[in-house]
Amino acid sequence: MNRKGLTLIEVMITCVLLVVLFGMTANLFFSMMRGGSFAENLLDVNYHTQQVIHNITTDIMSSSQNPDSIYKPRVVGDELRFKIVKGFNLATETAVYTDYWICYWYDTANKTVVRRFRNDSGQLLTSAPAEFAGSEAQQVIASYITNVSWSVDPQTVIVTISVTASKGSASDGTDATVTKNASVRPENTD
Repeated sequence: MNRKGLTLIEVMITCVLLVVLFGMTANLFFSMMRGGSFAENLLDVNYHTQQVIHNITTDIMSSSQNPDSIYKPRVVGDELRFKIVKGFNLATETAVYTDYWICYWYDTANKTVVRRFRNDSGQLLTSAPAEFAGSEAQQVIASYITNVSWSVDPQTVIVTISVTASKGSASDGTDATVTKNASVRPENTD
């Protein structure tokens, strides 16, 4: 028998096999896309939690570790507040502190951690101090933050920080959550 072409059955089987192969390929492709989104979200939340820890610990290192110091870190309302050393008085051999307070605040509405500055009366400054030149008076340090807690041990002046950030959606498997903790003690003894 001399055949020229394909039968209808052979064409239908080929189409079914192509549809199944295309479906498997599409499923693999979309699974990889979700995996890529999860990885991107994980990188984002890891970066943002690290930014909070880095900024707070770096600033606190320049504060006072003296439990009796008026400049030491403290929690006031919903802020972590402290002053930092801006110089050293050789005549009195004492640290000279800034005339403003550095304050870290968790903005729950926007899920951000903000660094802002207050004067000794407790009022927010309208511009950033000279040491933070070129910065906004209220600086967003990190986004995607879902929880922050900070505490100060009154005897040791050790500041403990816990930060959690989340991004993505559980329904599509792209949700990523990271929690980081740190403890830091200021270096200055007044």
